[in-house]
Amino acid sequence: MTCSKKQVNKLMKYSKTLSQEAAADKAGMSLRTARTYLKVGGQMVNEKEWKYRQTHKDVFAEVVPQIEGMLKINPGLQAQTVMQWLIDQYPEQFNWSHRRTLERRVSKWRAQKGPDLEVMFPQIHIPGKQSQSDWTHCTELEVKVDGQPFPHMLFH
Repeated sequence: MTCSKKQVNKLMKYSKTLSQEAAADKAGMSLRTARTYLKVGGQMVNEKEWKYRQTHKDVFAEVVPQIEGMLKINPGLQAQTVMQWLIDQYPEQFNWSHRRTLERRVSKWRAQKGPDLEVMFPQIHIPGKQSQSDWTHCTELEVKVDGQPFPHMLFH
């Protein structure tokens, strides 16, 4: 909820005489937000921010340099291939339940450290929508009209 104190005051004022819908509309906020403010008596509600925290040990911490080395050599390497290699090398440490985590890691590596992607903008030419024009100077042709030089340009 990102309503100003002024909006909340308007809501509280209009909610005494109007319906919730009308009071919310006059205060310039959604009905759901208005109901929340009316429920708590007009106090500004401080919602808890979501904070990322790792809930378990990072299983790839020891092998990240090897994985990054493999991706530097072959950036197109799929996470499934790397996962199979890890399972073959460290069968007691890795299994297929770690695949999605590795896919996220590989995707993040490609975005931050991987090779640049080729950028292409498709050009679609629709008849009648766009045109190109060009002017050509024709003075070097030395055209004369009635014996006088005629400096002109052609447009196409």
